Amino acid sequence: MSDEDVPAPPLPNLYTPNEIILYGVRLNETTDYAQFAIEASSRFLRMSIIQGGATVPNSTMSIAVIYGYAFEGHCYRLDKGKITAFLPFKGPDAAVGCGFGPDGSGQSNYSMWRVSTKTMLVELTVNVDSAEEIVLQSNLPGNRPPNTYGNHMQLAHRSGRLTRNGG
Repeated sequence: MSDEDVPAPPLPNLYTPNEIILYGVRLNETTDYAQFAIEASSRFLRMSIIQGGATVPNSTMSIAVIYGYAFEGHCYRLDKGKITAFLPFKGPDAAVGCGFGPDGSGQSNYSMWRVSTKTMLVELTVNVDSAEEIVLQSNLPGNRPPNTYGNHMQLAHRSGRLTRNGG
């Protein structure tokens, strides 16, 4: 087994059966917001979390790009990084295991968070493209996910009946 296959060990003297270890990069490491590049000319979208009219400080929440996770002793990689925000803040710790740990120089650019399966996450989707691509091209009939089409079609050809005799 390589480091790619082994998640971080549990905390000393504590096993949490519903724990998920998230591996990724924290976007609000030094600020109370995360920035997303809009275009090459140094324009950014800045995102922060507001609670009760005030910005939630980065010491109590994380905005991160999650690239993989570990659950029940197995490592999983996501096809594409997921931008997430989550409270309450626990961690991050320096990443260990699942191929996200320190490299040969002892440095790791990744962090890890230990969360329960019931931790509420907000997934953010950021798409940057022209209006033609985001509005027009992505909504052509062949490009939409199947679950966006109407769910009111009838069963087979029998006017929606499950039996031939109408019962």
